[in-house]
Amino acid sequence: MDDATLVSLNAKNGRILRSSGDVEPYVAQVANWADKNRDSFGFLPASTYAEAAARGRLWVAVNKDGSLMAYLFFGGRFPNISVTQLFVSVKDRGLGVGYELIQELKKYAQLRVSQTISARVAADLEANLFWEKSDFLLVRQLKGGQAKNRIINVRVYEVPQSSLWSESGKAIVSDFSFLSARPPSLVPNYVLDLNVFFDVVKNRVEAESGLRLMSAAMANKVRLCVTSEFATELERNAYDVKNDPVLNLARSLPTLPEVPLVVLSNLIPKLRPIVFPEIGRSSIRAANDNSDLIHLASCIHHRTSGFVTREKAILRAADLLEKKYQLEVVSPADILPNDDDRSLENFSLKALISGASLNLQKMSEDDRSQTEFFLRNSFGMTDHDMRQALDPGTNRFPKIRLIGKSNDDFMGFCSFNSNAINISEIAAFIVVDESNGLVQQFIDHVLQKLSAELPEKSPCFVSITTLQDQHSVVTTALSRAYVVVKSGDEDNTIKLNRLAFKGIITSTSWGEFKDSLVKKFDTYLPDKCPSFLEAKNTGIVSVSRGVIVSKPRRLMNFETFFCPLLLVLPDRPGTIVPIWDVYASELLNLPISQMSLLPSKEAPLRIERVYFGRPGFEKAFVKDGIVVFYISGNSGGRKQAVGLARITSTGRVGVAKAQREFSRHGVFEDEKFENAANKKAELGMITFDNFVLFPKPVSCKKLTEMKCIGRANLVTAQKLSYIQLMKIIEAGFK
Repeated sequence: MDDATLVSLNAKNGRILRSSGDVEPYVAQVANWADKNRDSFGFLPASTYAEAAARGRLWVAVNKDGSLMAYLFFGGRFPNISVTQLFVSVKDRGLGVGYELIQELKKYAQLRVSQTISARVAADLEANLFWEKSDFLLVRQLKGGQAKNRIINVRVYEVPQSSLWSESGKAIVSDFSFLSARPPSLVPNYVLDLNVFFDVVKNRVEAESGLRLMSAAMANKVRLCVTSEFATELERNAYDVKNDPVLNLARSLPTLPEVPLVVLSNLIPKLRPIVFPEIGRSSIRAANDNSDLIHLASCIHHRTSGFVTREKAILRAADLLEKKYQLEVVSPADILPNDDDRSLENFSLKALISGASLNLQKMSEDDRSQTEFFLRNSFGMTDHDMRQALDPGTNRFPKIRLIGKSNDDFMGFCSFNSNAINISEIAAFIVVDESNGLVQQFIDHVLQKLSAELPEKSPCFVSITTLQDQHSVVTTALSRAYVVVKSGDEDNTIKLNRLAFKGIITSTSWGEFKDSLVKKFDTYLPDKCPSFLEAKNTGIVSVSRGVIVSKPRRLMNFETFFCPLLLVLPDRPGTIVPIWDVYASELLNLPISQMSLLPSKEAPLRIERVYFGRPGFEKAFVKDGIVVFYISGNSGGRKQAVGLARITSTGRVGVAKAQREFSRHGVFEDEKFENAANKKAELGMITFDNFVLFPKPVSCKKLTEMKCIGRANLVTAQKLSYIQLMKIIEAGFK
């Protein structure tokens, strides 16, 4: 893409300007427009727009006379681009300016191999119609700030060629390499520039983003440090080196080791033309330039996660620095989204199981004394351990605390950090009353909640800490590919962990999946995406740095290891199956417009679930295959494909055994077993897990147009070719 793109805006010709030099003359006007529309955008200091322009993340649309028509301000970090603001002047609305800006952003995302573009839009704004027409699907709703008490719609656009939805099956070749040589760090390590530090200590207008960043560091979401040059630079300008409070504070900050002069003398001459290409810069600037270059060289030498700065020259060079040195350069606003928003997801659930009630709910401070009594009396936990377990987090980074009750008796507790920002680790603490008959349902439900909190399409580390006598917790975790990494008598705890990935991977997106594992965890996969039969019969090798030999994991074990990952590999068998709406809502735990006052079935609590049908229907399925669930039109059903899962087993089972061993994993009533059985009192059945909901359900009409089902409404299970399966997936995530 050129820096200026000519676009046709109905009767007017205009240009979209992207380069910092072209955009900077319009920054003041953009800031003025944003300030006049605080009700929609909130407040950002004017300097934020200047930094975005320098970073190439503020674009403007101008008419043929050079007058400003609209602007687009975006940020985010790989693999997601987030739209911060989009504004079109009143007189230019209806000309398609906003549409053209978003189309250019989609092309930009493809070139950068980004996977998604997201936008947060207040639910009461008319702008939702624009985002919907621009193919930004509503995937989540959040509570906004207390001042306006709004609902915030989170809208996401899947980038086709960078995700799995490319029909060609060819990956985009990008100019940018995201394969990093940096060592893995569960908590990203960012180096602060002096200007961000001064924003906070001097309470400048730009201080808010710096304060939020420091709040994240105190909550252990990121690690912040400085280079040795940081204090040296301050000392050069201090009036009183011994008694300057700012300098003394700077000296107390975590500091990287000093870099040898020979390393600096090698790196700085290479960095100077990238960051300061201008010839003949003043001697006054020379000292500051050298300090900036020492900061960057130190980050590159120590392989930190990134450098946080508001220096425009460094921000302009960000892409080149990442491409050449794998150093991420960001402004403070790039790192953290608006984490004041809170998910509307309801963690509460009530179920009636074999005559016993099971209540799962978020713990409130009103429950603290009862929870402390449970932890102290059942497990002998000390006050110190309970403080850690019951830690509520902070208002910006809360911890999720869940309690389970059976017939009003305490039977389980879990706490874990929520996905308030793009996290690299979820750490949970779980204990249950082993004597209670419903502990397995509680554990299964908690493990599913941990999977639900995973960031989308980004590998994450999941750890569980429990007590040594918690056999049910440990056994269930081991069956879900967790491994024991610590078991000691000194504190009577066991820690288990695993890698996880929330998303669907195909041959098109294999490369991004592989590179993300290298970048974050130094875990290597084969360069070539395996076929279904290769993965099933030979397995997939994953090797961590320092491990010489690693045994291949066959497909099901590989997916379980990274659960809730689904690999839609070439030639993986697929089946589409109809299900009544009333059963689908419970079995698949679908979102519904109104919460039921009645207890739910047990199946949604289970990791693995079962679907029953008439004998013979199971022949359409293949173990290790993919099942697409289609809600039929019976009893006013939706007539839509709503999601997919992996098949863990297929077969026939007697009615008595089905009722005795499998009924609690499904949602069939007793009379349905008899009605569906054959003369031998047999039923067909499949078991499945890793269910993934389509952001956009696929209608019966669309399925027919794609020739994935016949013209008649789907009445029984039907096999899908790999091409048909991919068409349905593409439509479900479009």
